This record gives sequence, C-alpha cells and structure tokens, in this order.
Amino acid sequence: MVEPVLAPMLMTLEVEPPGEAKMAVAIREETEKEVPEGETAEEKAEREKDETLYRGWSKVMSDPSLHPVARWVVGEYRDIFCDEIPKLPPRRSVKFAIDLEPGHPPPARPPYRLSFGELDKIRKQLDDLLAKGFIRPSVSPFAVPAFFVAKKDGSLRMCIDYRAMNLGKGGCPTQLEVPDPKQS
Repeated sequence: MVEPVLAPMLMTLEVEPPGEAKMAVAIREETEKEVPEGETAEEKAEREKDETLYRGWSKVMSDPSLHPVARWVVGEYRDIFCDEIPKLPPRRSVKFAIDLEPGHPPPARPPYRLSFGELDKIRKQLDDLLAKGFIRPSVSPFAVPAFFVAKKDGSLRMCIDYRAMNLGKGGCPTQLEVPDPKQS
C-alpha cells in the first residue's frame, strides 16, 4: 500500500457497504469517524480546522485494526489504490518550457547555507529519490535552492524555494496567479 500524504484539509468518502446505509467516512490520522450525512466537507473543515487528515491509507488490508468500512472501500476500489508509488512517466514528445520575459536570464540561485546535519539529510533524501526513480539528474539552466522546515513531530520536510522563477515571469515573487474567468 502507498503511505498516505498528510494534508490540512478534510477528506470524506461516501460509501455504501453491503447491507448497510449510505454514510460519509472521514479518514483521520488517529482513527476513522463517521460524518453526519447532511454535513458538507466545508462545514466539517470549518468546525475542525486544526485537524490533520489522511489523503490516503496507512495500513494494509490484512491489518486487523483497519476499520471494516475502510477495508471494504479499499477492496471495492482496488484498481485505484496502487501498491507502490509509480516511477517517473516516460519521456514525451512535448517538452515543458518556462517562458521568461525578454532579457531575463534563467534564475540560478545558490543554495542556502545549511548545517552539516541538514546537508547530510538533503544528500540522503536526494540519493533515495534518485535510487527510487522519482527524480532524475537535470541539465536545466534553472536552479532554485532547497531547505528544510521542521514538522510538528520533529522530523524535517524538504522544501524548494521557487520564488525566483516568478521574478523572470513579471509577477510578484510571493503572489500566486489568479485566473481571469473572462479569458476562459
């Protein structure tokens, strides 16, 4: 089974196990709970803002502690639950390009200063991702720094600072693009 990705958002599944009434099940970090059928995901998220929920499953089907409804959902939709994360897709004929404003060179920022422990961890994480085939060496002229942010449990999450990419595109470095519905 794939390890779940934690997300600060509500995820509910509407299920109808054989012989039981239709229900909405919210998968949580610590346990599974039923959500009242009339309550929307937005209402639930507003009521429980600070909870962290799973976006996937953390236990295999044979685990006796797995909730019976969760076991039924995974069994019913086995074709969409992969056993392991797939590798990179094959190379395609269409190549991705980042359009910069004329006269702007590709951003090539130096790495942030990291402690020896952080450098060792980032090296191990990159080697692990390379070995698994999730990333590959790049020959791109673009370069952005990576750094770590501490999680609540004390472990570190690797983050990439892409703000330099927005500078060459003419946008504010910290503002996200908002689509214009009139142009759609």
